[in-house]
Amino acid sequence: MWHQLTLLNTPDEVQTAIQSGIKNLEGPIDIPTFTSKTVSSAFIDQSILGWEPFLRGRISYQWRAAFDGEEAPVNTKDSYKWAGQLVTLLLNYSQQIWIFRCGVVHGHTTTDHRQRHREELQYNIRAAYEEYGKDPFCIPSEWRTLFNRPVEMLLNSDRDTLRSWLRSYTEARQQQALFNLRQTLSIRNYFSPVEKAHCDTEASSHSSLTNEDSSFCDTDVDDDSVSSQILTYCPFGKQILSNCTDREVIEIEELDTG
Repeated sequence: MWHQLTLLNTPDEVQTAIQSGIKNLEGPIDIPTFTSKTVSSAFIDQSILGWEPFLRGRISYQWRAAFDGEEAPVNTKDSYKWAGQLVTLLLNYSQQIWIFRCGVVHGHTTTDHRQRHREELQYNIRAAYEEYGKDPFCIPSEWRTLFNRPVEMLLNSDRDTLRSWLRSYTEARQQQALFNLRQTLSIRNYFSPVEKAHCDTEASSHSSLTNEDSSFCDTDVDDDSVSSQILTYCPFGKQILSNCTDREVIEIEELDTG
């Protein structure tokens, strides 16, 4: 870039100002003292606009005055031509940086691009096998044939096979997620909490009950009465069957349905 600035017949002090502004993006540096007022004004104005926008071709109009000098007339044809060439140079410079960045990420040649793509597919397949090893229920049972082949045998396949396998695995994950969502909505209605029973009773009939026991039911009917037994279900823990007469509590472990 500095060589191209020289080919544009850029004054030395203007080149120094541009170099100082761009290098300041990497870290604070000592700003040189400019002898020309026009160069100093252009540098200050560009610092306000920003040096990153400068690399995108957004330059200050005062650079034309810095190119002409203090004694030359303002906005000459040479300064307009130089400013246009400077913008073109900056855009080409930014484009070359972007092309190099894409080459590093995706490969500079077609062969490099295919190799990087294949490595990315292999990495995703290894991650899928590791996830399936930790949780086989991450996909439906009818899709588990995807993992019948050893992972190393699958990784030696061509790119089309790897991409097809990953598409199938993604579809299986989506089906399992949809199934889990439907089951969650259905089970939410089944395990909805029941309302607590409220019975009127005399204050002296159960004076020995604790606050926790009294939250189930209070009644003074006979032990043989069917209404004296109330089943309260907690959807997040255990089932508690409480007899309101003798206060016997039976704990029933919840069935794990997977």
